[in-house]
Amino acid sequence: MPFTESRLRSILKAVSWRVIATLITFSYAYLFTGQFPAAGLITVLATLLSMVLHYYFERIWNGFYWDKVNLQETRKRTFLKSILWQLVAIGINLGTSWFFTASLNQSVFFALVSGATGFVLFYVHERLWNVFLWHKKSLFR
Repeated sequence: MPFTESRLRSILKAVSWRVIATLITFSYAYLFTGQFPAAGLITVLATLLSMVLHYYFERIWNGFYWDKVNLQETRKRTFLKSILWQLVAIGINLGTSWFFTASLNQSVFFALVSGATGFVLFYVHERLWNVFLWHKKSLFR
């Protein structure tokens, strides 16, 4: 049965994910740059861009009803969503780190490593949110 999620749920999912993703971004940015100020700037810009884009990503994703069953998303759906979001995140991390470091090699490596970590954690985050039915509703009730 197809379902939809409220805007408030999308906002809270975006915020809870951003807390996790910000820690990932800062950790890897510091690891790769070795500079606290550069890691901070990369993290701040990536976080601001990601917050806005993640909200809209959630709203657009919410409009696709493929593999939504009984107010739950299937694992296949979550897996695809995780891949798609991480592609967006890789682009954000690549762009922000390249902007601040001017090193394409370092930025590509940073974006791919943080993207791989982010993929795993995003999948787990989505599966946990899937358990809670709060602000989900059937389209046919």
